[in-house]
Amino acid sequence: MDLNIEKTGKISQREFRFYLNFWGLELSQDEFDYIFNKFDLDGDGLISYKDFQISIGSEMFPAEGLYFRQDVPQQVKIVICQHEECFQPTKHSQNYCILHYKMHADQTEKIFTKIFKKIGKLWPKFLEELQKEAEPDDTSQISLKKFVVVLSKYGANLSENEKKSMATSFPGKEVAGKDDIISIAKVYDQKYKIMLDEMYEKVDNLKIENHADMPTDVSGYLG
Repeated sequence: MDLNIEKTGKISQREFRFYLNFWGLELSQDEFDYIFNKFDLDGDGLISYKDFQISIGSEMFPAEGLYFRQDVPQQVKIVICQHEECFQPTKHSQNYCILHYKMHADQTEKIFTKIFKKIGKLWPKFLEELQKEAEPDDTSQISLKKFVVVLSKYGANLSENEKKSMATSFPGKEVAGKDDIISIAKVYDQKYKIMLDEMYEKVDNLKIENHADMPTDVSGYLG
C-alpha cells in the first residue's frame, strides 16, 4: 500500500494519521506524536525515505531497499561474491559472501602470520613504520604498494597471489585518487592472535595428555 498519497516522496502527518485510522488504530494526540516522531528522525514534520530506512532498518526488504514508493526510487547495487561459481550477495564493502569471506580471510591471516614470523623482534618497529605510511586519518588503511615497500625493508616479500588475496579479502575504504587501499587492522593484532593460538594449542595438548591415562571401555568411552 502506498502511504504517500500526494506523491511527494515523503509522508506527512495527515497521511500517516489517515492510514492509522484506516487500519483501526485510534490514537490520542500524544500517542500519535510519539510514534510519528520515532520515524521523523530529522524533525522536519515529514517521514522521508532516509528517516524510514534508518528507523526501521534494511531488514524489512534488503533486496529492494524500498519501504514506500517514491517518484524516483533509490536503486540498491547488489554486488555478487567474487569466489568462483558463487552467486551470493556480498556484505557491506566486502568482495565475498559471508561464507567465502571467512574462508579467504583465514587464508590471508596465514600470510600475516608468515610476515610476523619473518620480521620477528623487529615487529614493533615495523608497526611504527606502517603507521607512518598509512592514511593520516586512519592508520588501519594503507596503500597496498606502500605496504609492500615497508615489508620489503624487513625482508618480507609477498607473491602476486598473496597481494591479490590481501586486496580482495581486506579491501580498504574508498579514498579519492587511490584505488589500492587495503585494511591492515588485523596486522596490528597479529602478535596477540598468534599468542592466543599457541595458548589454545597448549591447552588442547594438555587435555589429550590427561585423557590418555584414563580408562576406556571396548567402545573407547572414558570411564
